[in-house]
Amino acid sequence: MKQFKNEITICGVVGKAYVTTVAGTETAQFSVMTEDTYSSRDGATVVNCTWFSVRAWKGAGIAELSKITKGSWVEVHGKQRCRRYVGEDGADRVCYEIIAHTVKLVEE
Repeated sequence: MKQFKNEITICGVVGKAYVTTVAGTETAQFSVMTEDTYSSRDGATVVNCTWFSVRAWKGAGIAELSKITKGSWVEVHGKQRCRRYVGEDGADRVCYEIIAHTVKLVEE
């Protein structure tokens, strides 16, 4: 029987990062930017940037959350989740976020 898995791994640079404590557990919410580079038909280099929202809880496989700061390079492995909400302008919005299983700081 085939299994379907919801797994994602990204490597990129941290944008905004917030570390808080909820019910005695350190948690972090941060954004990660990845780049995808390719050449177009006319030979021009095209760079696509994608931002991901990441949530992590301190525990096994999670780096020291306080070390995750803007500009840090990270590798994140987890599952992707879709969250719907209403924006400040009243429009329906969709956010894709990663619930992290592991977060590793990457040396440049």
